[in-house]
Amino acid sequence: MASKTWILTGSPENFAATREHGFRVIGMKEGRRNMAQQMEPGDLIVFYLTRVKAFGGAVRITGDMYEDRSKLWPGKPGKPDPYPWRFETKPEVVLGQHVMVGPAGAVAGSAGPITSAADSLQIRVFGRGAHGSMPQASIDPIVMAAAIVLRLQTIVSREVAATDSAVVTVGVLQAGTKENVIPDEAIIKLNVRTFDEAVRKHVLAAIERIVNAEAQASGAPRPPEITPLDSYPLNVNDKQASDRVAQALRAHFPPDWVRHTGPAPASEDFGCFGTEWNAPSVYWFVGGTDPAIYAKAKVAGRINDLPVNHSPLFAPVIHPTLETGVEAMAVAALAWLAK
Repeated sequence: MASKTWILTGSPENFAATREHGFRVIGMKEGRRNMAQQMEPGDLIVFYLTRVKAFGGAVRITGDMYEDRSKLWPGKPGKPDPYPWRFETKPEVVLGQHVMVGPAGAVAGSAGPITSAADSLQIRVFGRGAHGSMPQASIDPIVMAAAIVLRLQTIVSREVAATDSAVVTVGVLQAGTKENVIPDEAIIKLNVRTFDEAVRKHVLAAIERIVNAEAQASGAPRPPEITPLDSYPLNVNDKQASDRVAQALRAHFPPDWVRHTGPAPASEDFGCFGTEWNAPSVYWFVGGTDPAIYAKAKVAGRINDLPVNHSPLFAPVIHPTLETGVEAMAVAALAWLAK
């Protein structure tokens, strides 16, 4: 028997609770037992969110109906409902996209690693403050921090093989409040991008080694504090799911609009979803640069001069970027929903 598709309406709060449980279980209201009894393993559940009037995703039923009255969903205020008629479910695929530098109207992706792992750190180094006219009385944390920043640049150039890839970027260096006062501490914040777990571990260990060594060389009164700020995993596109998305996109868009691209050193928490939910994931890019401007820059060998994401000058053209993104996501979703 062919599987059926059901639309399950619910509040954004209930959908958020379902998501927090990894989309592993759904529940039907007390009064929907007859409907629940018609659902079977293999059926597709599409979530429609009331109030926001949007579709939130879809899952496949993997087990028979069972009764459970433990509270998993908030329900409506003053109208508690245990949603007792439940099913085990599983996402079949996780899809995502992001606007990037590239000709507007084009979509690009590939199987395998597509965006890098990322680690952000804060480093706090300690010195001894003094008047600017008496540096001999200080242990200058600014000089210490500057030495660390310069030495960190050698990690990629001298410790990472040319066949591997890594980025170490210092985005923040803060110290002092007045030009004639040597402060007693400095703050460094940096970001690391890698595509290989062994390289990642080496780079992070090298950062710790360099920071501690430079502090010791400067005679710091106490060891530096290294604090992780955030971390994102390597985002790897599933091969079979990627091929399926690419086939659907090529059938919908003109042939030269769908392109192959290598991994980008950008990072996303998107990779967490497929890992957490044990589902294949596919992530691709949508170009947002005016095609004429991009073509001119490419001919001149000046693509790196184009404004990139997070630049204050990055301003994707609305059309056809917006239409392309909407169509690409709908077409990719239908590669699973339409079967």
